[in-house]
Amino acid sequence: ILKNKQPRFLRGCLLYITIEMKKVAIIVFLVVSTIFAQDGTITGRVLDATNGSPLMGANVVLEGSSQGAATDTEGRYTISQVVAGEHTLMVTYIGYQVLKKDITVIENKTYSQDLELEPEAIQMETYVVTASRRRERVEDAPAAISVISKAQIRRESNTNLGDYLKGTKGIDFTQSGIDSYNMTARGFNSSFSSRLLTLTDGRMANVPSLRLTAYNVIPVSFEDVEQIEVVLGPASALYGPNAHSGVLNIVTSSPIRTQGTSINIQGGLLSQTDTDLLKKFTFRTAHKFGDFGFKVSGVALAGQDWIHFNPDEYEGHDPLFIGRPKYKHDRLDRGGSLAGNENHRFTTAMIKEVDGANESWVGYYWGDKIESIGEDASPLI
Repeated sequence: ILKNKQPRFLRGCLLYITIEMKKVAIIVFLVVSTIFAQDGTITGRVLDATNGSPLMGANVVLEGSSQGAATDTEGRYTISQVVAGEHTLMVTYIGYQVLKKDITVIENKTYSQDLELEPEAIQMETYVVTASRRRERVEDAPAAISVISKAQIRRESNTNLGDYLKGTKGIDFTQSGIDSYNMTARGFNSSFSSRLLTLTDGRMANVPSLRLTAYNVIPVSFEDVEQIEVVLGPASALYGPNAHSGVLNIVTSSPIRTQGTSINIQGGLLSQTDTDLLKKFTFRTAHKFGDFGFKVSGVALAGQDWIHFNPDEYEGHDPLFIGRPKYKHDRLDRGGSLAGNENHRFTTAMIKEVDGANESWVGYYWGDKIESIGEDASPLI
């Protein structure tokens, strides 16, 4: 009986153990298969977008993880054991723009993706020509000099060139209107700008008849400015007696090096009505024919400043009215009878715009004007 039962018992134990081992083996096999089934592979090449040449040493990583690879001499990369799902490839390389690419990894699949990088302009050393009238680095210039680069001009949106110099050390900027402003340097503030010599490409930019600088009439478009150089301190040894407090040089782009056409349109609101919209249009076009190059640039600005009326200012000029022809303050409504007073006192109640007023009454007495043209012809009625 024992002989007959023992084998049965042993066979039962062996059978039981065998079944349990099969269960364990099956479970382990399923788990391992599931894990391996979630992995994928990403491979491809990193190339220069301009000429298609391979980039060696570019870093290709999965954003938000530590997985990645570097490209070989042929620009190839391979990232293995990537979990299936949505990922973002990020490629970095010195001198090129960072590239991000969304990809979807499928289970047990190899995903091939070539990546092209665009070159990025690296900011090199800044050179100036104003400090010594020759090309030199800023740190080698024998003067305190500030440079407003073309990138800064493009990054900011201003109505005039002076706005770019507001934060420049040593520059005192004052603005009285949309395009009316003045700049002085090193504390020599005054109503005029003769102490700060202003140049355009090394040529004087002031008004010859007045020997003053009117910044709002300098014929320079924002699209054509390469950089603005500001030299603080007396520079009469190089530029003559007009450079008492410094030199401001507006350097424009060369049509030989910078070609093409660019247009810029801006708009803004200075009041509460649509009629007071600020509108600005700038353009530049440059072309090259052999060794000859030319460019055409321009700017158009239209807008209305805030209107300020001071009654005391107008009444203080009575009986003579000081103004300019065809302006609102020259077109007055008498607002009633003269009551026999030929030299009637103009008051604020009389100031009103009249359509068709086309003659200036500056410096005239009321009686003198009426005698010459007649009261019916007066634009004041």
